Amino acid sequence: MSVPSSTSAVLDASSFHSDDARRDKDITGRKFLDAGQHPTIAFRSTGCRRTDAGWLLDGVLRVRGHDSDVTLTLERAGGGHFVASAVVYRVAAGVATGRAVIARPVRIELDLYAA
Repeated sequence: MSVPSSTSAVLDASSFHSDDARRDKDITGRKFLDAGQHPTIAFRSTGCRRTDAGWLLDGVLRVRGHDSDVTLTLERAGGGHFVASAVVYRVAAGVATGRAVIARPVRIELDLYAA
C-alpha cells in the first residue's frame, strides 16, 4: 500500500563533528563531503509504502551534488515523531575517496516529525 506523503531534510555538510578535530576537517574537506563547494546534504521523499516488515520511505539523497536513491525504514518513536534509517553505500552516494579510511556502508538516521 502506498500513501501520499512528503518529507525533506537538509543538513549543513560542515556540521560533522566527532571526537577528533583532524578527522572532522578531513570529512568536511574536499576529499569527502567537500562542504566548501557543496554546503548541504539533502533528502527528499518520493513515496511512503507499507510492507509486511513495516513502513518504508523512498527518496533521493543528495551528497556532493550527486543524487542517489535511498529507502529508509520508518519506526514510530511516539506521537508524531518517527525515526528513519538506512545504510547508504558512500560510493553510490558520490563519496568515492577514502577507500582505506572509511567503510563503504554508512548508516544514516533522520528524526522526522509529522506536521
